[in-house]
Amino acid sequence: MSCLKDRINLVSYWHKVESFTPHEIDKDSTGKPVTSEETLPWVSGGLKLALDEEVNFHKLCIGVFYVSEANRAIDEYLGPGKEESPNLSAVLSCFAECIFTPSGLYKPGSFKLSTMPWAMGKLMTGEVFSTE
Repeated sequence: MSCLKDRINLVSYWHKVESFTPHEIDKDSTGKPVTSEETLPWVSGGLKLALDEEVNFHKLCIGVFYVSEANRAIDEYLGPGKEESPNLSAVLSCFAECIFTPSGLYKPGSFKLSTMPWAMGKLMTGEVFSTE
């Protein structure tokens, strides 16, 4: 019975680790990132492109935040870790993202949802470390 409980605890541990892994916003040279604060480029008066700029898609990023800010909030809640964290001051993450064609059509299968905001909410309410 102890062996099964150890395996369940191991899977639970890795599930929590994966939930706190941030979704990093890719910087693709053929795409144009659009944050939720900007006007969508295919809407009249939206984001303007340079004449020589070719864009194959637009990536809509919702709820953009710096990973370092999330790590700082975790450290404030749990206390600083024993190990030095990597420098993530310039790494951006977001709650969700999806890709649109240059004309504004959604690219099927491109929607991505980050688990990090969900995991942080669970942490702040004390639910992450419960055994249920």
